[in-house]
Amino acid sequence: MLKNSSRAMLGYDYQGYQFTPNEHAATVKSIFDMFVGGESLTQIANHLNRVGVPTARVGKWQPPTVRYILSNGFYAGVSRWDGVEVPGTHIVIVDAITYEETCAKVMATKPGPQPKGH
Repeated sequence: MLKNSSRAMLGYDYQGYQFTPNEHAATVKSIFDMFVGGESLTQIANHLNRVGVPTARVGKWQPPTVRYILSNGFYAGVSRWDGVEVPGTHIVIVDAITYEETCAKVMATKPGPQPKGH
């Protein structure tokens, strides 16, 4: 989640004490849609790199970056204040139901190679 001292994350601009979706909000939404549609973290990262979608920082998309976006409640309207989750006042990019389902699915996946037979 975004902390008060953090800069705006992918999909949002921060101006005048307000977070507003920007042109990268569509990228965030598509990441959720691809994951819900069955794409893996690696497949999503590879696709974003292949089509030239920029990251929030200079660099290539990596599965951990995709995981971070999918498990970040800020995109669904949750903020963190002094370590406590509170409803945000910003415009959401992903609805709460999609976020909850996606987050549960992300948490069920383990990073790195899986044991054979799984």
